[in-house]
Amino acid sequence: MACLFRRSIAAQLSRVLGVSTEKLIPVVSAVPVSKKQQTLDFRVSVNSLLANGYLKLGSTVPSQAKELAEKLTCDDVITEIAVGQAIINFKVNRSLLAEVVLQEVFKKGSRYGIASELFSSYPCGRVIVEFSSPNIAKKFHAGHLRSTIIGNFIANLKQALGDDVIRINYLGDWGLQFGDRSN
Repeated sequence: MACLFRRSIAAQLSRVLGVSTEKLIPVVSAVPVSKKQQTLDFRVSVNSLLANGYLKLGSTVPSQAKELAEKLTCDDVITEIAVGQAIINFKVNRSLLAEVVLQEVFKKGSRYGIASELFSSYPCGRVIVEFSSPNIAKKFHAGHLRSTIIGNFIANLKQALGDDVIRINYLGDWGLQFGDRSN
C-alpha cells in the first residue's frame, strides 16, 4: 500500500534527478499521523539526497528544496507538494488510498499487513516469549491477566511474522503466603 505511494514519489524524483526509482524509495519516508495537526503523508529530506549523492551541492539547502519541488508535479497519486526548510512534503490522494487499502485487505485477508515489503527482509528464527501467570496466592482480578495478554499478543505477532515461537507461561510468584509456610 504505502509502497505504491513511495514508488510514485520516487519515480518523479527519478525523472528529475536521473537516479533509479529503486535507489530513491528508501529516501521517501512516511510522516507519523498526528491527531493534533494536519500533516502531509510523505517527505523527502534534501539533506539525505545530498548525503547519498543523488543531488549535487549547489546553493543553500532550502533553495535546493524549493527548486526541486518546483520540478515535481501533482498527479492522480500525489495531490499536494509543499516545501519546508530542507524537506519536501507530499500529500496523497485520500480516495485512492482508501481504494488501495480495501483492495489489499480483501486480497490478502488475514495476511494483510504482514505480507508486505516492509517485512520482506525480516529475519525469522526461534523466539522464546516468557510471560507470567497470575499470582495464585492472591484473589483473582482483571489485573492478573495483563502480563498474560501482553505476552500472548507479542507471541502471536512474532508467530505471524514467521518466527518459531516457544511460549513459556511462568508461574514464578507464589506470594508471601506460601513463602512463610516453607519454614
